[in-house]
Amino acid sequence: MYSHKAKKSLGQHFIHDRRVINRIIDSLKLEAEDKVLEIGPGKGQLSRNILSAGAELTAIEIDRYLIDGPLKELSHEFKQFTLHEADAADVDPNEFMINDGPYKFVSNLPYNSATKILRNIMFQEHPPMLSVVMLQKEVADNIVSDGNLGILGPIFQSVAFCRRLFNVKRTAFKPVPKVTSTVIELKIREQPLIDLTNKNDFIDFIIKSFSAPRKQLHNSLSIGLDLDLESSRLLLEVSEVNHTLRPEKLSVTEWVRIFNEYKKTVGLNLLN
Repeated sequence: MYSHKAKKSLGQHFIHDRRVINRIIDSLKLEAEDKVLEIGPGKGQLSRNILSAGAELTAIEIDRYLIDGPLKELSHEFKQFTLHEADAADVDPNEFMINDGPYKFVSNLPYNSATKILRNIMFQEHPPMLSVVMLQKEVADNIVSDGNLGILGPIFQSVAFCRRLFNVKRTAFKPVPKVTSTVIELKIREQPLIDLTNKNDFIDFIIKSFSAPRKQLHNSLSIGLDLDLESSRLLLEVSEVNHTLRPEKLSVTEWVRIFNEYKKTVGLNLLN
């Protein structure tokens, strides 16, 4: 048994509740010879169950102690386990999933870099067909919401069908975090709602469009995109979206329509 103190700098909180582990594994719907990518396997609580189901597991871990300790033991025990030392927030997952076949993704994502890692995963050239991830509850709520969309909702829902699976109590972890966690599922869309060659511009467009989320939509767009109010209202009229709504009241398809119209009629210089 390894007694490893979680590193606050890495946002580590290790799952120890067997019921939570089992529910995550069940949600992956594993079959023998499935290919799975796991980020931040920690002490291998999820990894062992994935490997025991006969799946092929590729894991990315940054903590050298864990790599040389419990994860090394798993490598010796399961020949279908491949472990890479890397910072998942700064790498292209395609470097590790070297074939073009379908795969699944699972992770207890660190709170301090969760959205960046998930964005890297979901917007890559070869995304997972199914993802089961644990996030801070407020972040998860933002992603899966179908009524009051924040910034993350339209971003992730443009490429995946997102839904909440279950909440996880703080006591399921060691050390106990200060926040509640939620496990969500993301099923990749066969046809994303956006042209992925424009993914970075779309993400930046959404972020800037929420510059004034409590104001009416035409005001928020005007502020975030540096448009005059007349141009902002015209953009929304052409997009067939009510300019008096607040940004959170729009659906993901409405956001995509506005983005596409903005790209055609106003020009796309979002990153300047």
